[in-house]
Amino acid sequence: MNEILNQKFGVEVEMYNISRSKAAQIVATTLTELTGVSWNYSLPGMHLDERRIYPVSDPTRHNVWKIESDSSIQARNAWERTELVSPVLTWEQMPLLQQIIRNLRAAGARSDPAHQCGVHVHVDGTGHTARSLLNLTNIMASHEQLLIGSIGIAPARMRWCQTVDQNFLLAVNARAPQSLRELEEVWYAAQTGHAYNVGHYDQTRYHMFYGKKAIMYPTFQTLIVQRQKL
Repeated sequence: MNEILNQKFGVEVEMYNISRSKAAQIVATTLTELTGVSWNYSLPGMHLDERRIYPVSDPTRHNVWKIESDSSIQARNAWERTELVSPVLTWEQMPLLQQIIRNLRAAGARSDPAHQCGVHVHVDGTGHTARSLLNLTNIMASHEQLLIGSIGIAPARMRWCQTVDQNFLLAVNARAPQSLRELEEVWYAAQTGHAYNVGHYDQTRYHMFYGKKAIMYPTFQTLIVQRQKL
């Protein structure tokens, strides 16, 4: 349990029915109210119409939340294709994340598979070994159908929430890699026939550990709806 509580993570929450400008204002206001520190947000940037939300006392803007555009979201207009991107968080900051989501929901934000919205959770990969990642793979493979059923992932979203690839599962257990490099070779060979491929929209990026040193769990399930609690 202590390992879980010490685990760092980050989230990306896709939503519609709220403009990026309004969402940035709500996130900044919520952070100011809950942290006791003044937060501000930047003007839209060239990259993804990005608004960076940062503590006024930190001019380096390292610890930032972001509101940005995601063209895959189906919304009434382009400026309501809104995505919240958190910084690296700890378990102690979960109430902060929850309140941000509640306040966005209260302001009208919605998120559901019908509008191509979902949630990505990035878990810190620090400390993982080839053995621990192999164990994680086998645990996920043995429980993922239960998770899919309990979360209620829409069939249309399974393209982005694929189950553990059976070719990889067989290959990695047969080889039982002893190093991360060996595990990397098995993964990319099973997926592409090549040793390494990290294109941003390459299909393997939703399973990739090596590019960002994090484990990514994409899920697509209604998150921000009226009366639903996070």
